[in-house]
Amino acid sequence: MKEEFKGAGASDFKQRYQGTYGWYVKSDKSLHLVKLSSIGERACTGVDAAGMEYRFVADAGNEFSFLPVEKGLYLVDDEVILVTRKPARQWKRGLCSENTVFTNLSTGRNQAVDFRTVASIFTKDVKAPEYKAGTDIVFRNYAAFVKDKVYVLELEVGTIKDKVITMSNGYFTQELSDIIRDFKLPLTIQ
Repeated sequence: MKEEFKGAGASDFKQRYQGTYGWYVKSDKSLHLVKLSSIGERACTGVDAAGMEYRFVADAGNEFSFLPVEKGLYLVDDEVILVTRKPARQWKRGLCSENTVFTNLSTGRNQAVDFRTVASIFTKDVKAPEYKAGTDIVFRNYAAFVKDKVYVLELEVGTIKDKVITMSNGYFTQELSDIIRDFKLPLTIQ
């Protein structure tokens, strides 16, 4: 969602976006990832991944693009990360540690909501996944192979051994069959 920073709505803007990650929309329409650190009636400040501080004046046409937190799987540094929204009543609309959880499915540990992870998930070009046995891979942001395990979002639904997927939860068989067909994977489902 895009929103312009205006003095008249600064208190609402502050409640929704202070401390969140968003993209500043430059005059050429390109996007620059920033974390809004301070928001007042006349100006707000943000910092980028390099530590450069920016000052955005109210009512000067400064527009930001914020992503809502949507559940999904992403590949970051060859590891599968599950993105979820914290289940609590929240006013924050951008990505931040108050409303977003990044969980590494390989380790089961949460990762920091920081520039590195946000940029890795939401700013890189997504290529068609290439399957190689024993590696982590994500398909359509909802299914993943993590070593020899098969996940649909956070649910472990099967295992892979000798190019055969053995389902522990048959509810997702059709979705995985579609992925095998669409990506021409050398796998079968049992």
